[in-house]
Amino acid sequence: MVLRTDRKFEKVPDFERTEDGKLKKFEDPNMAFDARAQRVRERMIAVEQTKMLREKVAACYRAEGVNHYQNCKEIVDQYISRIRKPEFGSLSVAANRE
Repeated sequence: MVLRTDRKFEKVPDFERTEDGKLKKFEDPNMAFDARAQRVRERMIAVEQTKMLREKVAACYRAEGVNHYQNCKEIVDQYISRIRKPEFGSLSVAANRE
C-alpha cells in the first residue's frame, strides 16, 4: 500500500556561517528545529531521486543488453553526476555553496 500525501512546507532560513566557518546560532530554537527539518527533508528527496535514477540505469542495462554502453550513456552520466555531488545535489547544500 502506498500512502501519498501532498504537503507544502514554508521555506525557512537555513543555517548561516560566520567568517571563521562556525554555524551561527538561531535566537529562536524553533527556527533551528525548522531549519534542521527542512534540511533533512531536502536530503531525503535528493536521495530518493538518486535511487530512482539508479533504478532507471538498471532497467536500461537489462533492456539494452550488450549495447548498454551506447544506449544508456545519458542516464548513467546523470546518475554519476548526481552521486558525486555533496548530499546528492540537495537544494540546501547547493544554496549554501553559492
